[in-house]
Amino acid sequence: MTEAQFQKAIIDLAYAVGWRVHHSRPVQNAAGRWMTAIQGHAGFPDLVLAHQHRGVLYVELKAAQGRLSQQQQLWRSVLEPTGRYRLWRPDDWNTITAELINNP
Repeated sequence: MTEAQFQKAIIDLAYAVGWRVHHSRPVQNAAGRWMTAIQGHAGFPDLVLAHQHRGVLYVELKAAQGRLSQQQQLWRSVLEPTGRYRLWRPDDWNTITAELINNP
């Protein structure tokens, strides 16, 4: 499963069970480079999921062997102590579904 397929599966699940979803999609510029328009520090997690009763999650997605960039590691170090940061990989699917569906 590619990271893009994994992301789509999570977004589809989140929508289906009542989470609000934010994802900033990259675009290809005139020079052919892929970029995501942001203001602020690079490396922000891939998804922000918000639920009326379950709170907010900051989710970084990686393929099975994917590694965090230095900028992603910095965001992780800031967000992880809040208890709301997640690093999810395809092998975590059971944990993901439990968190998005089952937890009140």
